Amino acid sequence: MFTYQTMKLTAVKTGGSPATGYQWYVDGIALPGETNADFYYSPGTTGLTADALGNMKKTPKIKCDISNACGTVTSNEYEVTVVLATLGQLSPIYVNAWSEAATNANDFTDKTTGLVRTTYAHVNLGAEYELDPCEMLGDLYQWGRKKDGHQERYKTTVYTGPVDADDLGGVTDVNGQVVSGHGAYGLFITNSSANHDWRSNATYKDDLWGDGVSFPYLEQPYNPTWRHPANNPCPTGWKVPSQKQWSAMMAGGNNLAVSNSDLESGDGLANVWSWKRGYVVSNILYFPAAGMKWFTLNYELIQVGSTGVYWTSTIFTGFTKISYAVIMNNSRVNQGNLDREYGNSVRCIAE
Repeated sequence: MFTYQTMKLTAVKTGGSPATGYQWYVDGIALPGETNADFYYSPGTTGLTADALGNMKKTPKIKCDISNACGTVTSNEYEVTVVLATLGQLSPIYVNAWSEAATNANDFTDKTTGLVRTTYAHVNLGAEYELDPCEMLGDLYQWGRKKDGHQERYKTTVYTGPVDADDLGGVTDVNGQVVSGHGAYGLFITNSSANHDWRSNATYKDDLWGDGVSFPYLEQPYNPTWRHPANNPCPTGWKVPSQKQWSAMMAGGNNLAVSNSDLESGDGLANVWSWKRGYVVSNILYFPAAGMKWFTLNYELIQVGSTGVYWTSTIFTGFTKISYAVIMNNSRVNQGNLDREYGNSVRCIAE
């Protein structure tokens, strides 16, 4: 959780006589007035210390005494990781990554020399104001689109697409992006014609979220230069990471298919990953299983809580209208080449 958030914890006694008293503790200290079954923990910034990469964090231990006429029992003591962040804006979280020079983790005899610090945003786009640490799902973007309102997770209005040159009526900005005044602006664009893109055949563009380099993805740059920065959904100083930048947090190079057992062991990886309805990277950076938005007319939200799907800026040049995404579930992290109509999560990386 983050320093501006509040976590609700509830003590439940099972079996025997009902509980009549509660006392909550943080780091062994009884908290005055915290004598109810529910405890709302707001960590604040006191007691933060820097870890090896510069993240400001603390790990308080929380427990509860539950009592009745028969006596008192004490709950297990739970550790909560608290990380410094600022409400309403993207804050930096630092984790290890393999150097851009690496094609895989074996490129370095000394594994520590090949690691560099990389900086990701602390939450998904759209979750910057979320105060509940259990609800940090964020928005769901169609690939290549800017932040115009279409990405709102629970928006129920859609535009039946695809968008093409004729129905745009010439109303585009300099990057070919839909602008205000067109009926599709701010709406999730559905496309039942299996074109794979929210755009029509006449308006496919590969460089809305990157450089659109027409090479196989294995040759695309680690940190591409964006041709159309105005289409960047991330705020100033941030952008959508490339496929290789995602991979750098794991085995490096182009390897973006790692099983859960290997992720949790961290053997040969830049970080240890652990599944908790999403993946926690090095116990500091959390990618929730935020689900995805189906592109059909039913406007379905699917797989929330079981799968996280995160866009990259990398295009799949073997088949137009397709871009790469990182797909996470409780068995593995994998690379997927997905239709650009899908609504997926965006986690920004520092430029």
